[in-house]
Amino acid sequence: MSPKSVPAAKSSSDEATASAAQPEAGLSCQKCAQPTTLKDSLPTGRNALRRNCLECVSTDKWLTRAIKKPAGDKPESEEQKERRTSAENVKATLVKMSPAEKAKWYTQKKEERRQQERGTKRTFSTGVGFVQEEEKTSWGEKEQDQFETCEMWCARQMSLKRYQSYEEAETAFKAECKKVGSRTMQKRGETLLCSFQGVLVASGKEHSLTSGVRQRADIVDEADLQDFKDEAASKKTKAQWRLESDKQAFLEGTLEAPASLLNVAQDIAKQRAIDAEVEQQWMETMEATATKKREEKKEPTVTIKSVGVESMGLEATIQRGVQSMNDGVARQKALAAQAAEETSHLGTELLRAEGSEFQARCEDLLPKVLADIEEKKAEWETSLKNGVAQKDAAFIHNQIAEVAKQLKDWMSQSQPLKDYKDEIKSWKGFLVKCKQQEKKKDKAATKANSSAMSSNKLASGSSWHNLTLCKQALDALQVTPALEKDYGVFWNLEKDLLDAKAEAEVGPVVFSEGQAQSLCDEMTNNEYYKFQKVWVSEQMKKVGSGAFLSAQVTKAAVSKKMTGLWSKLANAGALSHVKTSENLAKEMFVPQFFQQAKGCQVSLHTDFALPDCRLQLEGKSFLAGVPLDKVPGKDLHDKRGWLMNATWEQFSALKTWSVSMVPGKGVVIPGDHCFLCATLDDSHGGRVHMLMDGHAQRTLEVCHKQVQDNAALQGLKTGKLLEALQLQLKAPTDAENLALTEAAAQPPLKRLKSTPALGSAGSGSTA
Repeated sequence: MSPKSVPAAKSSSDEATASAAQPEAGLSCQKCAQPTTLKDSLPTGRNALRRNCLECVSTDKWLTRAIKKPAGDKPESEEQKERRTSAENVKATLVKMSPAEKAKWYTQKKEERRQQERGTKRTFSTGVGFVQEEEKTSWGEKEQDQFETCEMWCARQMSLKRYQSYEEAETAFKAECKKVGSRTMQKRGETLLCSFQGVLVASGKEHSLTSGVRQRADIVDEADLQDFKDEAASKKTKAQWRLESDKQAFLEGTLEAPASLLNVAQDIAKQRAIDAEVEQQWMETMEATATKKREEKKEPTVTIKSVGVESMGLEATIQRGVQSMNDGVARQKALAAQAAEETSHLGTELLRAEGSEFQARCEDLLPKVLADIEEKKAEWETSLKNGVAQKDAAFIHNQIAEVAKQLKDWMSQSQPLKDYKDEIKSWKGFLVKCKQQEKKKDKAATKANSSAMSSNKLASGSSWHNLTLCKQALDALQVTPALEKDYGVFWNLEKDLLDAKAEAEVGPVVFSEGQAQSLCDEMTNNEYYKFQKVWVSEQMKKVGSGAFLSAQVTKAAVSKKMTGLWSKLANAGALSHVKTSENLAKEMFVPQFFQQAKGCQVSLHTDFALPDCRLQLEGKSFLAGVPLDKVPGKDLHDKRGWLMNATWEQFSALKTWSVSMVPGKGVVIPGDHCFLCATLDDSHGGRVHMLMDGHAQRTLEVCHKQVQDNAALQGLKTGKLLEALQLQLKAPTDAENLALTEAAAQPPLKRLKSTPALGSAGSGSTA
């Protein structure tokens, strides 16, 4: 029976104490010869009743550690050498001692250890008595607040002659309780009002003598912590009952002495009783086990049969041994075949070639293992023939046990088999490392994809890459290269796009290859871009043709550097907007890398209707768009339906701008434009969202339409952006109107550099 199933202790603490004080008869330490218990000792061998107490075991461990030399080639200091030499002398002396002298020596060490080490684990079953004397010199101040009843407050107010009657004071008390900032409390069915009673400043000296009893519990893990909390709560509840009883007795004048809140004596007696019962049960179990082993231990009777019978037994044993060896090799061959299958599915040719080298080495080692099996089989068959020839039945009988022993030794000691196993183990280890790297790669890709998709919650509802319009546009682009020709009018980035008036019609801003080439070179040479390009390509395989995938630059140092690069092309003011919400700024105005697979994608508007600044890094693409207001339909639902059914001819007739993107070229797409992006090959690039005062109104209007179209967006990033923009674009103050008027009166060039933005101002670029 385990200690957890021990029944409750007996009610008599005296009987429990007496039973625990006397150890089991005959159970004593083999080292110090002193009585011990099962829970305080360890067995010395197969006989569980021959035991060494824990103190003597600790002494032996200390002696062993002291004799041990430093591991490896570590130098041994003079202090370590002196300690080791002293310990060796002690051990040599101990070997020459008689049993009585050894017992005396171990007893002495036990007493020394008990004096040095008294930090055993304790629970609430132990108590600590203390007497403590203190002398103090103190100074302090305390603010005093008093919660008064209605009667106390009214009496104080009437004594100050602030009110003539109790009814007036009571009415004033109720009004005071309802005032803003007043502090009240409900106790015993009455409302109490807090009043400041001043500051108490106290100083002086104190000399005291305190005595008492404490209980402690050592906590080493979560289970101990939970047990401590449960038992402490139980003790606290009992103490509350006793204190309440003492309080009632004090009010009745019958309290003679306070009740004891800690029952240390009862706890100690209870624990001793439990320990004694557990010890008794363990002792009975050990004695029963020892008795059973003694009864079962009998010398086996060996019966030697005839030569023919014994030879048949040996022959069968040899066959089973050979079969066992072949089975062991077959298991290893199965592992090798499995490893070969996994090697064929590795991601790169280099890894597959390395795995093939492991396979070749395993195939070279296998014949050696089979030859070793045949050699061992021939050896056994030779011993069988010799026994039959000599007609020695006893020899053949003994060979049966010898074959079993040799089989066991061969399984663990055969060098060819060990080499074969080790090579397969190395092969499997190589494959495990490959899988781990693949998992890390997939995990990083999944995380980045999740981050990218989370930044555009509307991707599934505002962008499509498998529409009829997309297919026709791609076919037209392949047949008519003239479609790649740029046309349209492009304006200054800040003045005519990001900070244009809400009623003005705007188009995209194009950065020429000469303006953006240096930025393109710095981005493509960045190691972070190369890393993202690999796993983004892997993710694109899962999404499909024409899909657009964008991921934020999550590494802080790289993100900061990329922001600086974008500032060179655009300006610092265009890169941030929502000052009142840092989280939105971190999530929406962070540089990103994107990729679009071969195909075409149509978007109803940009992500969150923010101006989308894109820089082509690799590949070519074709962009064409139209303001969202010009797309047929009264709301987003109708406009989305028109795009679903539109043809390329209809969209081509409707579009107001188009741009052919090549490496080094950049474009800023207005947030309230519907646009199409087509690629004839995989396209890579970088992008960042921009926003300033003028365009913020356009973004707000589109976000408002999105929330009207899908109410679920109110609690997502779109709703948060809408709320932030509404706060930012509230009616300006007189001072702000004056500043805008003065800015408008400045010359165009000067006004361009000082145009106020929600982020900060800077110079723009002209297409």
